[in-house]
Amino acid sequence: MSQTIFEKIASRKIPADLVYEDEPVVAFREIHLQAPPPCINRAAQADFALQRGRGVGAVAGLGLWVEVMKLLSCPVRIFYRAGTASAVALLVLGGLLGAAAPATPPRPYPQPDGQGGLTYQGRPLRAVGVNYFDCFLRVLHDPSNTTYEAGFAALNARGIPFARFCATGFWPRDLLLYQTNRAEYFRRLDAVVASARRHGIGLIPSLFWHYACVPDLVGEPVDQWGNENSRTHAWMREYTREVVSRYRNQPHVWAWEFGNEFALQGCLPNAAQHRAPIHPSLGTATSRSARDDLTFAMIRTAYAAFAREVRQLDPHRLILTGDSLPRPSAWHQEQENSWKSDSQDQFTAIFRSLNPEPINTLSAHVYEKDWSRLAWAAEAARLERKPLVVGEFGFPGDPPNARTLFAEQLDTLHRLAVPLAALWVYDFPSQPEYTVTAENARGWKLDALAAANWRAAGVTNLPALAFADRSRLGRPYAKDPSVVRFGGRYLMYFSLPPFAPELAPANAPRGWSIGIAESRDLRNWRKVGELWPEQECEQNGLCAPGARVLNGQVHLFYQTYGNGPRDALCHAVSDDGLRFRRNPTNPIFRPTGAWNNGRAIDAEVIPWGDQLLLYYATRDPTGRTQMLGVASADLRGNYQRDGWRQLGDGPILRPELPWETRCIEAPTLVQRGDTLVMFYAGGYNNDPQQVGVATSRDGVRWERLTDQPFLRHGAPGAWNSSESGHPGAMVDDDGRTYLFYQGNPDKGRTWLISVVEVEWEGIRPLQKP
Repeated sequence: MSQTIFEKIASRKIPADLVYEDEPVVAFREIHLQAPPPCINRAAQADFALQRGRGVGAVAGLGLWVEVMKLLSCPVRIFYRAGTASAVALLVLGGLLGAAAPATPPRPYPQPDGQGGLTYQGRPLRAVGVNYFDCFLRVLHDPSNTTYEAGFAALNARGIPFARFCATGFWPRDLLLYQTNRAEYFRRLDAVVASARRHGIGLIPSLFWHYACVPDLVGEPVDQWGNENSRTHAWMREYTREVVSRYRNQPHVWAWEFGNEFALQGCLPNAAQHRAPIHPSLGTATSRSARDDLTFAMIRTAYAAFAREVRQLDPHRLILTGDSLPRPSAWHQEQENSWKSDSQDQFTAIFRSLNPEPINTLSAHVYEKDWSRLAWAAEAARLERKPLVVGEFGFPGDPPNARTLFAEQLDTLHRLAVPLAALWVYDFPSQPEYTVTAENARGWKLDALAAANWRAAGVTNLPALAFADRSRLGRPYAKDPSVVRFGGRYLMYFSLPPFAPELAPANAPRGWSIGIAESRDLRNWRKVGELWPEQECEQNGLCAPGARVLNGQVHLFYQTYGNGPRDALCHAVSDDGLRFRRNPTNPIFRPTGAWNNGRAIDAEVIPWGDQLLLYYATRDPTGRTQMLGVASADLRGNYQRDGWRQLGDGPILRPELPWETRCIEAPTLVQRGDTLVMFYAGGYNNDPQQVGVATSRDGVRWERLTDQPFLRHGAPGAWNSSESGHPGAMVDDDGRTYLFYQGNPDKGRTWLISVVEVEWEGIRPLQKP
């Protein structure tokens, strides 16, 4: 590829998960291209002109066309010429790559769209997250309490995109460490921020949560929030500079928030009855007076000063006040010192004034009767062309109509097109009436949040299990599931895509890798590990794991990735299911013979007599057709390269049915008596791919049970409308069979893993209703 073309491509920020046919394209920069897709069709010929010898540098020996899809929101197809080592040119008709790059490429965090909405990764964004209030406070109080790690992992597994949290002390005493050992203070905050990044959770840090904390800390009354020359403001500016400059290059920091609900203290007619609490042991003032009463003017001063400080350091991110909706009488409180109810115009005036420039959002917290005024807030946001952020919503306890009530709240947020909203509160034991975790009786609320996020994207039927990982691309993405029961829990091995460049840590692998998730019930999963490239053959990537428990160990068979026809199968073994020892002879297998192109992917093994059968997918010599083969090794052996024997001189199953198009891949097997039952994927990814079933008495000769898919892709608007594919079967200790599989609604921009239980009529599988 010529530098000129590469620069044009790079300037358009091509995501790391580009798809051609059945597989994503890995590593543009290294030109690690995939195996040959089929011949170019007429539509593609109409889109492009390709000429030999110009525009693209020499690509020796690849012998392929590669189709690259989805250049941001522009559907662009790019092809590399098949055949010889000679260079190939690429001319794009229509000027898509030739056009000037956008003046401002999409940033890796949400941005206002100028119309009151948000965009994220170049697309409109509406997201519902959680408040993880004390994820930092817990480790600030106790350095050994790193339970936030499991908390973020559970949010990732449930598809929760972001968390708002207290990024400071609540009481002045909480900031003693900041005053005495700032390096240790930030080490603990760094660990929280890094954990969220590892698990793909966006963060909204709130820097001055309790309105009296900073004034008490510096020995001033609360009214000094209205004095820009005060010690309170000086401390605020210093802390803001330290936090924003420290984390502004973290792509998963979504916004900067000032504090929590300051305006609820503003202009209270009975302010003397609602002054900040006095707890000298926690570092507060020892007395209060009228100097501790806040006005809206003081609050506006503080908000604007904070926002200006942020803007000097971070020109682009969202800035939030962190406020509630104004009280129903807020305008009259300021103008008349009364509790008289405000009209909508008065509400709008005070609401807008409490989010002063350069704050670029409108903040609201919504509880109980506040919901009736949320429509006013949404209308004000429309008039201001600022995104509305509902930083808190929810209700306490578990009333009989809890699910209906929560659904109504989510429906309201959806109907009003609120760009960001966050449930109060996740994993906060100090508020048992509100706290939600993946394991407690309110865990269903996390499922409802995930469903609400997909609903905003037009998907309305999210399954009970919709596992994905956000850490690589900032959106849900997990493929190729393989599940075993081991060590008293379930382990899921799955494929993780390359990091998006803007999200990649310094030591990130350049290609695909394998994730590991853990569950006790097959329903609640959290990622507990990853396998990154280790051996030379894996350096371009590894993926598509197939796990099997043999002799008390987890044996993992997987493929290399990014090597075109040279991709092959590898093996590793683990005593705990998490830490693996590579087979020293990797890669252990690739097929030979004139019937295939030498590539092997999608490994699956099953014991059969005294042999271990190894199933794989390969392509015919032209690269047009994907099909299955099988090899065997001594079950008691070490599964090294010289122990495998290819069975047969041709494919054991190749596409023949219309719905299989030109691809059969991803075999997964269970044994039923003297019969092997294979679930397989038919059709390339998003073609759509669907799941079929075949049986065999000897492991080599296979017959389909039916000419129809066992597991179909979904209807338009369904979570799996683009495909239901790459199955992974698991037989539990109690004999029940589960079929995990992948799906997506958007041609591969996202990927989810779900499961169906399989019932049996002899050797014939049935989906359990």
